[in-house]
Amino acid sequence: TKKELWLQFDSKEDFKSRERELYEIIGASEGNDSIVVYCRAERAIKRLGINRNVRADSGLLSRLTNYLGESCVKLIEKAIEN
Repeated sequence: TKKELWLQFDSKEDFKSRERELYEIIGASEGNDSIVVYCRAERAIKRLGINRNVRADSGLLSRLTNYLGESCVKLIEKAIEN
């Protein structure tokens, strides 16, 4: 399965103000799971570049949940089609 880690922010401004700390949290993780940022106010989606792919394991999810809150972190698993 392919995993997408969705991180939700109230607005682009909220994302920008927390971006540095967010990258510090995800910086130590390396993997093939992609990260999608969703900004509620603008209804905007941004996929972080391939150099920001992570391994969405329980440790990373825990750190992100502690930083952003449980309602702002969502892991989606998708079946890979051949």
